[in-house]
Amino acid sequence: MCWFFLIFLACRSPKNVELSRGSISMSVGGGFISSGDARIFYRVFGSGAPILIINGGHGLDSKEFATPAQYLAQNGFQVIMFDRRGVGESTLENIDESTITMDLFLMDIENLRTHFGLDAWSVMGHSFGGMLASYYVSKHPQKVEKLILSSSAGVDRQLFEGDPIAPIHKRLSEEDKKALKEIEKRYLEGEQGDLGQAFSEIVARAYVYDDSQSSIVAARLRRSDHHIGKLISEDMKRINLDTKPENQYYDSPVLIIQGKQDIMPEHIAQIAHNTFPNSQLVLLDECGHYGWLDQKEKYIGSIVNFLKD
Repeated sequence: MCWFFLIFLACRSPKNVELSRGSISMSVGGGFISSGDARIFYRVFGSGAPILIINGGHGLDSKEFATPAQYLAQNGFQVIMFDRRGVGESTLENIDESTITMDLFLMDIENLRTHFGLDAWSVMGHSFGGMLASYYVSKHPQKVEKLILSSSAGVDRQLFEGDPIAPIHKRLSEEDKKALKEIEKRYLEGEQGDLGQAFSEIVARAYVYDDSQSSIVAARLRRSDHHIGKLISEDMKRINLDTKPENQYYDSPVLIIQGKQDIMPEHIAQIAHNTFPNSQLVLLDECGHYGWLDQKEKYIGSIVNFLKD
């Protein structure tokens, strides 16, 4: 059923802001910057020491990450988040293998940093965003004061060398697995109904410990851009993404945090922990892929303490 998961899982007026250099001071708002052939949309929350959030999802926007951004802003940080080129509010005229690459993502991030006049900032990457954050650090270590890897997909492609869907399948009940097989059967028989909605509602339960939060995840999964997700996966394979050789020398503080019931296997976090010499690993019990949904106080508290230490 692996291919079936991949089909569905891989399966849109900012305010003006006033900026000051260094530690940013601005009202909550957003805007656009030009970055090569893309127009990148960003949002900002709070004031204080700047931290960039790189959201998860190969082909997803940053919409749901406004929640942890607001939590961090309430604790005295200036949080910047953005939609990657081609998704959400960020626009890109031509979307193909030449315009969707990991290196162009880094260019966009660097253009954001210089737009805000920052010499360096802290960076938090979630899920795929953790992979991108690790790649960013490997290329621009002097620009990252502290790094947070939240339920990161890894510092290399190891997660994708096996069956990347297996951890999701493992988190589902037998009843859910049977329901997915039935959806697959109906799909192969040519049913024209919206099977994607039923599929996402079931799969979303693998992402959270508290099932009452799964509707948030299901809505997010439904917005995924399959084409962009595929282009990103192909580019990571093309460049043989592996940040370990460079990141073993990154000695600034690193926080690696995820749930014990995360879809991300613990050994992926352990590889990152072994790679970064000045890292700490935090595993939260009764917590899935989205720490701010399952364990808000412990998740946000761990990040705030790390940033303020």
